[in-house]
Amino acid sequence: MRKTLLCLAAAAAVVSLRASAPHPSVLTVKFHDQMLPVAKMIGTDPVVIVDDAEKRIRTAPIYLVQRTDHFAPGFVTARHVQFGGTELKVVTTQDQAQSDHSATPTGPRFGVSYFEGHFTAKQTITGGFIVIVVYSPTAMEGGPSEENQTQVIVHDLPDLPAGQDTAVKVSAALPDGQPNQTYFFQIFDGNGGEVVTNLSELAWKYYALRDRVKLAGIRAQYLEKFHGANHAAVPAVMSRPVFSEGAKPPHGEATAVLAVSPDGLVTHVDIRGVEDAAARADIANALGGWLFLPQLKGGVPVGTKIQVPLEF
Repeated sequence: MRKTLLCLAAAAAVVSLRASAPHPSVLTVKFHDQMLPVAKMIGTDPVVIVDDAEKRIRTAPIYLVQRTDHFAPGFVTARHVQFGGTELKVVTTQDQAQSDHSATPTGPRFGVSYFEGHFTAKQTITGGFIVIVVYSPTAMEGGPSEENQTQVIVHDLPDLPAGQDTAVKVSAALPDGQPNQTYFFQIFDGNGGEVVTNLSELAWKYYALRDRVKLAGIRAQYLEKFHGANHAAVPAVMSRPVFSEGAKPPHGEATAVLAVSPDGLVTHVDIRGVEDAAARADIANALGGWLFLPQLKGGVPVGTKIQVPLEF
């Protein structure tokens, strides 16, 4: 297992967990039966690199957003983001959290709608692109079908000069017919690397849900394979921490103890060896999003605790 980086101190802390963890992504597109990383966009046409040459895909691209190791440098602050007449906001109250999908579009659901917002980059982004994902949490949990397909909309971005407010407006079809429909966006730089935004948590919630849906299918095979047997918990999804502004990333070694439920979810994170409270929270949020195939006793899933060595 790849180690994650942290700092040695005497403190230990249990931190409350968010429902999602960082999900650095790479956008891939189908080209001759391969899923290749998108290097850049020309309007709505993706460009990939094949044999050191650029190939522009002009017809019906098929996209898949996949996990990668890290985010690109920088940060983008987004304001007044709307699509189909509904503004994106991060849930901040417990009442809102009970119905977490408050960005349900209420505007026109046919023809062309507009995604628009104001973006300020911490570092200049040239030749970047935006990915807009429209999906139904309710439909995703019900399993794949023709009626609940996630729509991925991709478009190039104007240059985002450092520190300058830049208006962005993209036209796209807003799909109809999905219950509890919502959306999020991701920003990618001119090298195809994802840049964190102040609204990235909305994307991370989607990917956490997608990972859990996938894990449910794998879990059934796992239980069948080890029917009646004992087996240690197996990590299936591991997220690295993204440190928030003001956090002091640690250096050295530390330890985390994860409480893993019979469902393979992390319910508590006990971090030992990290002094800074903000850094502890960021690390706990990342490890809290780990998913496991659960520990088995006689083929029955049980809760367990797992000690994870950490190093920065």
